[in-house]
Amino acid sequence: MNKYNEYIKSYIDEIISAKDSECVIDKNDMDSFVDRNNIIDGFKIEVTIDNILDKLAETLNGLLERNKFNKCNEIIFSLYHAETAEVNLGILDRIIDILRTTEDVDILWKTSNKKDLEPGKLEMIVLIGFE
Repeated sequence: MNKYNEYIKSYIDEIISAKDSECVIDKNDMDSFVDRNNIIDGFKIEVTIDNILDKLAETLNGLLERNKFNKCNEIIFSLYHAETAEVNLGILDRIIDILRTTEDVDILWKTSNKKDLEPGKLEMIVLIGFE
């Protein structure tokens, strides 16, 4: 069985290729993530600052239900915002709280601006590694 499918591969490539990030997740980080996990699943959502938490929780619950027989090991997420916007740390803390499915899950994240996003819009890629 493959660890992930083509859409997950495209998410991995997109996260690695974001160069203007406050925190770099590079190819070595991603290769280690892939090596440590038996199954990798994920999603990409487009949201606004007003609905990100609800949309994230809803989408995450669907992914966890789809993988309900697998233990979550670690999570990587990348949050993209318009070039003229910033994401405050309070929102990042709340995102991490939603993603923390168990106390022992490791989370690696970064934020980055994206030229083609409109002000007020956010895009998020979440990858979850399962045992």
